[in-house]
Amino acid sequence: MLFADLCGSTDLASRLDPEDYCDLVGRVLDAIDAEIEAHGGTVDKHLGDGAMALFGAPVAHDDDPLRAVHAAAAIHRRVAALAQDATMVLAVHIGIAVGDVVAGGVGRTGHAGYTVVGESVNVAARLLELAGPGETLLSQDVHERMQGRVALTEAGSVTPAA
Repeated sequence: MLFADLCGSTDLASRLDPEDYCDLVGRVLDAIDAEIEAHGGTVDKHLGDGAMALFGAPVAHDDDPLRAVHAAAAIHRRVAALAQDATMVLAVHIGIAVGDVVAGGVGRTGHAGYTVVGESVNVAARLLELAGPGETLLSQDVHERMQGRVALTEAGSVTPAA
């Protein structure tokens, strides 16, 4: 489970012409989507100027957490490169978690769509909220699986909100 979201979007929206802002968000989402798909993930949905992605559903790989972490690094690089001039800084923040989920049609009749629900979805969303611009925060499970596989910086621990 990976959540990625554009940082500072309220400020960007206030500084840019609405059409230019819409174009920029479209380019950011295209970049996020492309990296998710290039790393074997599936874009589940867009949430404003961000995306929710699945790694392991509907297609599972032995290394889905690693794929999500590599996708996150690529997303950071690609979005930063979208800055239109030297005065604009573009960054995303990302949360990644793993765990059991229920996948399938979720929602009321007529509005149901394929998605996943479970604790890892909530954890990834919470990590996204806590991540600063240019940061990816990993759940403890993902962190443990990445030891020795990617360079990690300890960010500390967070107790989930009740």
